[in-house]
Amino acid sequence: MERFSQSLFDISFRILIVLLPFVTVISVFTSEKLWIPGLSFLKELLLVLMGIVLVYNISKKKINFRWNTYDTLFTLYWWILVLITLFTTRFHGIIYGGRYDFSFFIAFLLLIHGYPLLQKPISYYLRIFLISSGIALVAGMSLKWPFSEDWLLYLGFSGNPSNWQFGGSIPIFHGVDGANVRRLQGIFDGPNTMWAYLLIYMGILTYYFRMKKNWYFVLGIVLSVGVMAIYYTYSRSALLGLFAWVGIIILFSLGNLWKKYKIQMLSFFVLLGLLWASITYIFSDNMRAIFDREGSTKGHSERMLVGYNRFLDHPFWQGLGSAGPAYRYVMNLENTKREDIENLDRFYIPESWYIQQFIEWGFIIGFLFLIFVGYILWNTIKISPILGWTFLSVLVMNFFLHTFESSLVSLSLFLLLGLFIGSSLKQKHVLKK
Repeated sequence: MERFSQSLFDISFRILIVLLPFVTVISVFTSEKLWIPGLSFLKELLLVLMGIVLVYNISKKKINFRWNTYDTLFTLYWWILVLITLFTTRFHGIIYGGRYDFSFFIAFLLLIHGYPLLQKPISYYLRIFLISSGIALVAGMSLKWPFSEDWLLYLGFSGNPSNWQFGGSIPIFHGVDGANVRRLQGIFDGPNTMWAYLLIYMGILTYYFRMKKNWYFVLGIVLSVGVMAIYYTYSRSALLGLFAWVGIIILFSLGNLWKKYKIQMLSFFVLLGLLWASITYIFSDNMRAIFDREGSTKGHSERMLVGYNRFLDHPFWQGLGSAGPAYRYVMNLENTKREDIENLDRFYIPESWYIQQFIEWGFIIGFLFLIFVGYILWNTIKISPILGWTFLSVLVMNFFLHTFESSLVSLSLFLLLGLFIGSSLKQKHVLKK
């Protein structure tokens, strides 16, 4: 029984890695074409199964469980927010708000403590991630080059571009007001999910091949394609995240690189400047589609200001689901008109994950969230700067977006972080024979 349970944890984790990049298209197809709702919860069911298996092995003393700082920070965060929510948005807030706000933390802790139950080296699971996610990304980009996003109509996606409605299907693509462009979103739920997942993929790919010099040329080509794909999401925050990712890595490696490769570094920056100038000139219309969006910028700023003022009005807490996308499930919007939902979105969705946290939890728990994430970041950087700066670039984007709203992004990221940190702590969690 013990060996079966250990294998069950490992198999569930493998299935989860393979499933996550395709969960959006599976959910849309089954609900819109087969009329089978709820398959989007498959990933949560797998996490529950992994949790049951982990608790079983701990109870049988097959794992030397040791309480750590991650457990302390999460327990404080979780218990306080649940207690607050019971007196504010109640059980609906816990169920739906928790799915957005802390399910990825649970996934992270499952991998930290369940790492001894994994039967393969860490490189094996990274290969699964890179292959599965690579197939999903190539399939998604193929819908733009050479095919068309219209093919998604056969899978149940909506033919009403840029016009997602609560309770409706996902549009086949999103556009930009005033520009005739189709933002790259692939088989995911939107362009923001696409760029964030691409950034994570590029970070893991770079880490995996960092010591394999014979693959550097191929790696460079793949990363170049990834940069191009991020550009075609037409997201300002995506470019900011990309610049943060590349810039921070270069900044912290600059001293060592300059000592060894002065000529190469000068050539690199000259070529980079020429490349950027060429792109700006050749694709000037596309660049305007990214940066010349006064209405969008104004809308984002106004929502952030509304959220900031909501926090100032209630600096202690308002409960799970009182801000961010989860509010749509906490409140009953079934008979609400589309224009009314748009007005509610302007009030409840502050366009910043951090402002959302401070609205829901107030300044005390909001800072606890930042401490928790900062502690994970610090230890990830110690494992590998590449992984740390990849994580940091996604965190930077959370200032301007609800990046963790996408379970594809948040679960994939924190499962991988849990895998790396669990590996670094494996000597403390020895699997007993």
